[in-house]
Amino acid sequence: MTMTTDAPQISRHGFASIAASAAVLAIALGFYGYATATVSRGRGDGYPLMATFLSSNGLQSGADVMLAGVPVGKVTAITLDDRSMMSQVQFRIQDGLRLPADSRLSIGSSTMTSGNALMISPGKSAQLLAPGGLITDTCEPSNLEQQVSQYIFGSGGAPTNCPG
Repeated sequence: MTMTTDAPQISRHGFASIAASAAVLAIALGFYGYATATVSRGRGDGYPLMATFLSSNGLQSGADVMLAGVPVGKVTAITLDDRSMMSQVQFRIQDGLRLPADSRLSIGSSTMTSGNALMISPGKSAQLLAPGGLITDTCEPSNLEQQVSQYIFGSGGAPTNCPG
């Protein structure tokens, strides 16, 4: 009795299937790596700032921080300062962007259907806010009637109860 060992043979069709599967797997891993890098980069980007408001009604953590209609950061936390009984808003803005120390913040929306955002009106001071800096020149959010009036008369969502 003679034994023959037959090694499994891979046909051309089998090899093409394996090569195609490997290519699909490589592409999927590439997309996964890109997505992971993008999400990781988005979390740590920017530097932190804080602001105090009498009311941060309508603003939520994760809301955009807008400058001239362009998103430049995100709200990271909203808490109550139990000493001053004011709302403290923590946010991050892009690393390359430095705000003048006399910048003003307001809460509003760029359109009637969008959620509220933290809107920056840059100041003119030569002194710049350092990371972790506090902005106290803030305007409270306007109510729905004020917002509708602002859209009708063209103020673009910026609260009109802000002086200047």
